[in-house]
Amino acid sequence: MIQDRPKAVRDGYAPAPFFFCQTTDRGDTRLVAWTGTVLSQRTVLEALVLQLPSRVELVLKVWLESDDLVDESGAMVAEWRRYDGVASRGALLEALSRCEGLIFRDGRSQLCVRHPRTRDYIVFDEYGVFYVYSNAPAFRAVFVTHGFVEREEPLIADGTCWRTQPPDGRAAEAEFVRLLRLEPMPAPGAAHPSSAVH
Repeated sequence: MIQDRPKAVRDGYAPAPFFFCQTTDRGDTRLVAWTGTVLSQRTVLEALVLQLPSRVELVLKVWLESDDLVDESGAMVAEWRRYDGVASRGALLEALSRCEGLIFRDGRSQLCVRHPRTRDYIVFDEYGVFYVYSNAPAFRAVFVTHGFVEREEPLIADGTCWRTQPPDGRAAEAEFVRLLRLEPMPAPGAAHPSSAVH
């Protein structure tokens, strides 16, 4: 059943949970991690969030469906609908629980959570892959503690895969935004009233 599936699936892709360190094109270091069960994804995301301070910056990105890609004037719009805001860590954990389908089963969603001072941040992407942009050892320890083995593996999106979308995806998106009081962000390149850059 779709409610038991993670946000992305690929025939024959079932490695044991893993993580590895990667250097980005800009020279930044990040941890990349994957596990294939919703329960493990949720447990690990909550543990990662607990490494952040009591107030966190958030960005929720939701992939637009084909009928959303054109505005009223017929012009093409950005491929992502974006929301941002600042919330308490506790409110975020509650929203993750109440809107589990959006975050862990909806292949249209991507969640970014950032430390407001250090700028360390966590991304749980639309394929169910974790990216942690930080050199703090506590994040690596979360993966090790939860049984992830450090080894490099191809990622689920490196092959043909399918992203799932629960039937209540739109309602869950609205609820997550409401619970955390997130605000819509303009498309990249458009003016943004806040000084936050995501």
